[in-house]
Amino acid sequence: MKRIYLCFAVLFLFFLFFSCHRYVPLHPKLALVVPLSGKLAPWGKRCEQGVKLRLKSEKGIKLEIFDNQGKPSKTKEIFASLAEDPDVIGIIGPLKCSCLQAVLPIIKDKELPTICLGCFSDLRKQTDGFALPLMTQSDELQAMAAFLNKRGASWALVYTNEPWSEYFAKGLKKLVQISPIVQLKLKEDFISPKSFQVQRVQVAVLLIPPSRLGFEIQNLQKMNPNILILGRFYLFDNDLRPLILYPDKVFAIIPCLPHQMDSLFKEQFVKTYYHLPHWLSACSYGVTDALLKMKRLSRWKIKKDFSYSLNLKLKAVCVNKE
Repeated sequence: MKRIYLCFAVLFLFFLFFSCHRYVPLHPKLALVVPLSGKLAPWGKRCEQGVKLRLKSEKGIKLEIFDNQGKPSKTKEIFASLAEDPDVIGIIGPLKCSCLQAVLPIIKDKELPTICLGCFSDLRKQTDGFALPLMTQSDELQAMAAFLNKRGASWALVYTNEPWSEYFAKGLKKLVQISPIVQLKLKEDFISPKSFQVQRVQVAVLLIPPSRLGFEIQNLQKMNPNILILGRFYLFDNDLRPLILYPDKVFAIIPCLPHQMDSLFKEQFVKTYYHLPHWLSACSYGVTDALLKMKRLSRWKIKKDFSYSLNLKLKAVCVNKE
């Protein structure tokens, strides 16, 4: 008799464990956690526009929007609250890596799928697969190398001693078929004609922080107006735009929607907001679309199938396209 009771107890615990992990809410909620105040508010607003546009005609899912002010402490407070609501199937955001790092324990412990639009560190191992990157630094690296290999041009590599910058520099030297004719590791100095064979270089890859990026682009373009410049997504930052003398010569690696979806998205976006979309709006639209394609939305379903459902491709896009 004791054995029978024990078997029933084990089966009950198994059923309870299984049902909790496979809970499918009748009224699913999607949370958007982005900065809607402070310095990063324009970026957060772009994310909000993309998500709202894709959910415009959807009635089966509720969107809840939270302003984390770009602060890790505020992000942690919001995530702790959302994690306790079983109807929250996932979170889009935050934008900053520091904010994402602050909530990794919550994401893992509460098994909360989180799709970060602005931090491309692959943190799936630290969260049992629940921190879902839009793209990874490895993906960016491959896209940069593809751009350079396709052009087959002479190129220069400019980087700093920051870990992410050295990671890209090391990877590009391995993946690009033609070796760089200039390798310049900046410390406190700046690019100068003496350190940079500017007339021989056709493409300059700038792996430097945004705070000094605008000055170096302007500096290079004054020395050689025909030089192409390749960098990361923050080349689309509005603060940099006035400093770029020739935007048609500057390219950034960003995630893009497939052609047919992109055309439909842009048409809907312009009709709704009366201006051209930012790449973050397109990405947030694509992320939301990927979630809506899944049937019986649940936290585990998103963890398992999101990467297969997401339809974005990394491309080098000219900054004058926006």
